[in-house]
Amino acid sequence: MLALAMHKPFTALAAWMRPFGTALRRGLSHRRMSRAAPIEEAARWRVIVDEAPVIELICDRRARISTAAGGALTLIGIEDAATLVGEDVSRIFPGVEFATGYEAALQGHANMLELEVAERSFSIRIEPLRGRDAVLGAFVFASDHSEKVRAQREAACARHDYKALFDESNEALYVCSIDGRLQLANDALVRLLGHESLAQLMAADLSRDFFGLRDDRARAIAEILAAGSVEGRAVRVKRRDGSVRQVLESCTLLRDADGEPSGIRGMLQDVTDVRRAARQRTDEERAEAAATLGAAAAHDFNNHLTIVAANLELLREDLEAGDREMHALRIMKAVRGARDVCERMTRLARPLECAPRSIDPGSFLLDHASAIEDLLGPAWSLEMRVPVVLPRIEADASLLSQALMNLCTNARDAMPEGGTVEVDLACPDAVRGEVVEIRVMDRGGGIPPELRRQLFRPFVSTKGPGRGSGLGLWIARRVTDLHGGVIEATPRPGGGTIFSIRLPTQDAAATRDASSSGIMRATAV
Repeated sequence: MLALAMHKPFTALAAWMRPFGTALRRGLSHRRMSRAAPIEEAARWRVIVDEAPVIELICDRRARISTAAGGALTLIGIEDAATLVGEDVSRIFPGVEFATGYEAALQGHANMLELEVAERSFSIRIEPLRGRDAVLGAFVFASDHSEKVRAQREAACARHDYKALFDESNEALYVCSIDGRLQLANDALVRLLGHESLAQLMAADLSRDFFGLRDDRARAIAEILAAGSVEGRAVRVKRRDGSVRQVLESCTLLRDADGEPSGIRGMLQDVTDVRRAARQRTDEERAEAAATLGAAAAHDFNNHLTIVAANLELLREDLEAGDREMHALRIMKAVRGARDVCERMTRLARPLECAPRSIDPGSFLLDHASAIEDLLGPAWSLEMRVPVVLPRIEADASLLSQALMNLCTNARDAMPEGGTVEVDLACPDAVRGEVVEIRVMDRGGGIPPELRRQLFRPFVSTKGPGRGSGLGLWIARRVTDLHGGVIEATPRPGGGTIFSIRLPTQDAAATRDASSSGIMRATAV
């Protein structure tokens, strides 16, 4: 019983002290782990340093190496780091620049260096190694970034090569914003556009100052935005002195990081001289063709002269007055036919010469109403719409009349059974007033798709074999080109064709309201 009574207090004491024993054991275990952790951490760090492209050095005040490590040592020809202990640090980093940096570290100033060692590039940090009362030496940490430096040099060389290619190219190159502001340009573009310097060119607006018609440039930019690129688009550019050059434009849409259009990179190839040479060859070919056609024309001309000669022979005889008048009329008809043959031949061989003057396009059209009516004939009617007020244009009235008559003839021939030829005049952009547009419309069968691309070339006729010379639309295009304008043929909704000639106004800055509701209509039936 005594033993049992004494056991109960000891059992209670043991239960009370059990948590302290557990804590004590945990504390001893944690202490052992605390001692082991730095050792294991140091070992892991040493493995990392030995494999990384770095060099770690601890040096004394005399620049003697006491500790060396790092995977980059092998990159400079040192296989065993232990061989560096006791050596001067200049064995690894020779030169005045490192020595100056090391001396600064001994004075308590950390510093950074960029050095080339054994054809490797290192970024080096030198830190003072401080004791309680003084600087004991220095810690040197060098990181090999040779690949980065090599990549930077290659990129710099690539940029230099690209810039040299850009600057020295014979083709005119540019980069501009979507709204036409130049951002980059080369010397070839400066020469093409006739500026004295790149700085003078960069101050200009590409769309406003260099391209002929703003509306055409707006359509071109819309095409680039839709397609992403344009190859070999034929355009005319204005030089600083006002002269015009013909170029082929190829450009690509640039996008920012979000995929949004940010600009246009383009190339302009000057083909003015090439086309001039081509025109000269064409002139030679035309002369050869004229000689061939001349033989046929001479045959026709001889037929007319035969009629003249025959009727003159009859007039020599003693004929009655009525017969004499009949033969005289035949002679006049034959002479007019011969004159028409000669005129056609002369017109074909003669180059167009433009002598522009200031004219009112509305008055010009109304003055031609009666002539167009006579040209059309009784089976066709003319409907002409002309706004009351329009900007004036610089044009050669004779040449423009020839182009207008050719378009009206084409519209008439598109409706062989008769119909209405519509001619109207408008200013597409009444705000700026930079363009006047003349449109000739018919309700014929339209233009076959296979002819649309070559419609304005010589000897291409829309009237079928044996009908028409194929020169009317070609002459209309030549006249439009001489005036710095654009001619187009588009299908008309509901059937037929719309031929439009867009010409620049005389003074785009002095625009008047072209959207007036007052319309003058001239209709002939």
